[in-house]
Amino acid sequence: MVYPTLKQEWDSFSYLLEWKDFSSYQERTIEQQHQGHEILDDDYYNAPVATDSTGWAIAPLFYKNIPYLKHTHLLPKTAKTIQWLNCTMYAGFARLAPGYELGWHYDPDPSPTIERVRVQLPFNTSDSVLHVNDDRMDYTEGKLMCFKSSALHRVENRSDMHRYSLIFDVFMPVRA
Repeated sequence: MVYPTLKQEWDSFSYLLEWKDFSSYQERTIEQQHQGHEILDDDYYNAPVATDSTGWAIAPLFYKNIPYLKHTHLLPKTAKTIQWLNCTMYAGFARLAPGYELGWHYDPDPSPTIERVRVQLPFNTSDSVLHVNDDRMDYTEGKLMCFKSSALHRVENRSDMHRYSLIFDVFMPVRA
């Protein structure tokens, strides 16, 4: 089973991860334009280090197929799993602060012929909810969640603790 191995690695080393603060990016893109990805190179490489009070933070594993070496060395089994799945375009851990939400937005597909499927694997159980159009999905530790991120969606953390998820994108041809 893959999840128990990844969870054990997470529990052992997650406290060493470097979290990047993407709250201002979120305000600039999601709140103003209702659009998420793509995180531009400058925003990615110059994001400030997150604090415990940061609303939305990312601990990257891969960005545009380039490993974030500090994290891929800390979490080699997780990195190897992402590489085996061939999902290294955008992959990492996302942290959502207690009471924080990412408002309604969509992540555009990279082209008219390629669609993005967002995969999330929660690493803790909290009162967090993913809304995709009219559907509601509760975050449950170890329960894989997949959705087309070009659909309108939002996530909210209603709990009093951070929500952590491994997130990666799968790109596939648009079905006719």
